[in-house]
Formats: sequence, structure tokens, C-alpha cells
Amino acid sequence: MTSGDVCNTAEALVVIVSFSGATLAQQAAEAARDQSIGTRVIVVDNGDNFPDTAGVLVVRPGRNLLWTPAINLAVAEHHRGERMLVWSNDDVIPATDTVRRLAEILHDPRVGLVGPVGPHLGGPAWLEDSAHVSGGPTDRERDSERIADRTPRDVAFVQGAFSATRADVWQTVGPLACDMPLGADDHDYCLRVRRAGYRIALARNAYVWHHGHRSRDSHAWKESGAKSWAVFNDRWGGVMTAGEAEAHWGDLRWPR
Repeated sequence: MTSGDVCNTAEALVVIVSFSGATLAQQAAEAARDQSIGTRVIVVDNGDNFPDTAGVLVVRPGRNLLWTPAINLAVAEHHRGERMLVWSNDDVIPATDTVRRLAEILHDPRVGLVGPVGPHLGGPAWLEDSAHVSGGPTDRERDSERIADRTPRDVAFVQGAFSATRADVWQTVGPLACDMPLGADDHDYCLRVRRAGYRIALARNAYVWHHGHRSRDSHAWKESGAKSWAVFNDRWGGVMTAGEAEAHWGDLRWPR
């Protein structure tokens, strides 16, 4: 079941999964809708009773699909030829040119995946002086204005909480791993992107406000997170936990 009136011409398809609170997710959806490049925003409501919102298509599966199946469903059923795919949960985008900045990096055909910086994002994406922001609009605007470095940084991973790729890369690499429905899927996807010969970039001039670990407090995370990491380790031959994996965000030699 779907609801919402959405523009059919857009450069980026933005998929937001709502399961950590509809209020933040609605702010995220409205911010994504109002970007300076054309975006088509889809919210998969995993049980938050997300409200109908102008310019946003709301998909209501009637149950919690968890993270990766929800994103894959939205892309499979609602992609209309947009060149760029973005997925997020409750990450609010204070600047209206953030998605455009990510798109500019993805214009380089050697780059297959890109992520922003912001509070509570892993590894080099974390803004050290944003660790204790209260989350109010003033803080988000202040942090966004502080981003001045326009040079992308090559990294091993970008966090799945907010990532962007091109549609052709998604078709080459495949969708997110549904057997990792909540956790480890971002590391798995990044490894697959790199194994396909693409670079992964951190956009140091693109900022999002990530609340941080709301989903990890949920029952669904506690049920599925450990299973997802077990599947990841089995597939990639490692013994990795979420905390250990985050230490490798900037290590381009990993996995050796």
C-alpha cells in the first residue's frame, strides 16, 4: 500500500526507512524533498505510522521489513530511472545542496559509493566537535556551515545510515544483502563495491545530522544484529563485531 504525490522527474531517488520514530523520519523526508537537485523521496514505514506528507511517497508494508529488505523493496518497485540512489533512516539534511554535492562526486565513473560527514557517523565521517550537539536546528545549521573541505577522501567504507550510489553501480553490484537485515549490510555492500573495481569516497563538504544508534536500542536490532554479523563473517571469512568493524572505515588495505 502506498500514499503520497511524488514528482516523476528527478535525478536522485531517496529511500528513507522509518522505524526509529516518525517525527525525525518526517523531518528527514521533508529535507530530502527540498534539495536543490530533483529528488524523489520514498519512505518505507516499518511500523511508525508515518504521516502522509506532500511530495513524499509512503510505502506501508503492514509489518517491519527491517532495514535492507525495506530499501531493496523501494528500489526494486519504485526506481524510475533516476541516476542516483540514496538511502537513509532518520538523517536530517540541513543544507539544500547536500545531495547535489554527493552527486558531483558520483559524476566520476571511478567512484561507486559516497557518504557524508556528521555526528554519530562511523570512522572518518564523524565530526569530532559534533559529538555532543543537542540536535536542535541551530546546531545542525552551525555544523553544516562549518563544512568547507571540498576534497573527497578515499575510504574503505561509508556508513549505511546515509549512503549514495549510482543506479548503474547498484545494477552491477546487486542490492543490499537481505540476509543481513539489520547490521553489517553496509560493510558487505562496501566490500562488494570495492571488489567490483569502484572507489568509495567520503564527501567532506556534505553534512547530515544523524541522531545515532536509535535503531540499536530497538528489539529488532537486538534480534537481528548478531545474526547479520554472523552472516557477514561467514561470507567474508572474518570474526568481526560491529565495534571492531568501525575501526576499519579509513583503512583502504582492509580486508587484506
